[in-house]
Formats: sequence, C-alpha cells, structure tokens
Amino acid sequence: MVTRAIKQRLTLLKHAPGIITVLALLVSGGFAGYLLGYHQGTGEYLPWFADTSYVMPGNTTEQTFEQVAEFVESDPTSEQPYDEGFNCVDFALALSYKARWAGLDARIAKLEYPEPPHHMLLAFPTSDRGLVFYETQTDEEVQPAPGKIYNGRRISAIYILAMDWIPIDTYLGGNTTCLRG
Repeated sequence: MVTRAIKQRLTLLKHAPGIITVLALLVSGGFAGYLLGYHQGTGEYLPWFADTSYVMPGNTTEQTFEQVAEFVESDPTSEQPYDEGFNCVDFALALSYKARWAGLDARIAKLEYPEPPHHMLLAFPTSDRGLVFYETQTDEEVQPAPGKIYNGRRISAIYILAMDWIPIDTYLGGNTTCLRG
C-alpha cells in the first residue's frame, strides 16, 4: 500500500517539470499578448510606467487641401472590407475619428436620396479649396451636390454632422439649474 502511494508520487514528480513548463508557457504567452495589445492600444510599452492621464484630441487648426489629401492617402481605413458589419457609416466614423486625433477637422456628410438607404462621406473644410468631400471606402475625392447623380442615384440633400466642443451653458441655453454641484 505504502509502496503504491510512493510510486504514484514519484510518477507525478516525473511529469511535474513538463506540466510546470506548459503552465509557464501559457502564462508568459498570455502576459506577452496582454503587453502587445496594451502597446497597440495606448502606445505605451509597460502599463506600470505609463502616464495614466487621459488625453483628449487637440483642437483642430486651419488645414490645407494638401494636408487633408496626405492624411487620407496614408490612412488604411479604406482597406477594411465593406460588409454589413462595416459599411459607409462605419468608414466615415472611423476616418473622422482618426482625422480628429491627427489634428484635422473632419465632418461626416450624409447624402440623402429620395428613398433609403442613404450614404455617408467625409467632408474636410480647407483654407485653400473650401469644403472637400472624400469617399471613405476608396479615398477618392468626390464632388456631390443636391440634384447630382452619385452611385447611380440622385442626391436630394446633403447634411453635415457638425460636432464640436461647446460650453455647457450654451448647450443648455443658459439654464444651468439642472446641474448639481
């Protein structure tokens, strides 16, 4: 009986280095994956030494057509496959977000047709060419206008989603009594 228990323990000990090695590889691989994902998401290498303050995108400045064209050309968003889960709305939102972080002013433009589905583009106000539109799925500069045909359909209206930081009292129309302080 004692001999049998000793043999079982010896068998376990014989396999322990292999088990410990597998566990160590799993743990270190998971940790390396965490650090890689952390770096890709934040740009920092080690979370323990990272600046933990949060940074909002800076204010945009006046931009030229050349700056916009260089940004659109260098951005890989248009390489994303178009499908039901990532469509023209997602392309426009993604590129708008990236442009804002790059310091460029980008506005989402909705091309409205008489019947849905409608279409989304990105509009960039520039100092030298005025409002410039881009098809975010192909990175092509386009020139839509109400009444013109775009993608085989007549545009009935164009709407610009103009988002910007405004003071809360402006947003609330001066009535800040709803704020608790």
